[in-house]
Amino acid sequence: MEFSERLKQLREEKNWTQGDLAERLNIGRSTIGDYEYGRKLPRYERLKEIADVFNISVDYLLNRTNEKRSIEDLKKEIESTTPDLETIILRTKPLFRGKEITEEQARRANKVLEALFDEENKPS
Repeated sequence: MEFSERLKQLREEKNWTQGDLAERLNIGRSTIGDYEYGRKLPRYERLKEIADVFNISVDYLLNRTNEKRSIEDLKKEIESTTPDLETIILRTKPLFRGKEITEEQARRANKVLEALFDEENKPS
């Protein structure tokens, strides 16, 4: 899905017109139309503003993830629930040496850490 499609979908989910969204972003309605028809892409600062209006991540807008929640929301959840490393990796898709960690790599890393902790906790 392209940025234009994501933007339109998000706007329609809120039952907002292009004018409603434009007003919230303090820009012209025609600019929203240009975004939705793929004639223009917003600059980085505007992308952040759009993400903030919808309380989603810029990565979701750019189709880099299907996770709508903002990074701040994800961080709060992680901090409040203290998930295991595997869960953190699966939800946030971090990079290692410039490459995204896969689900299988996350599971294997979790097993390695479990083994290390089991070894340390063995009675002497």
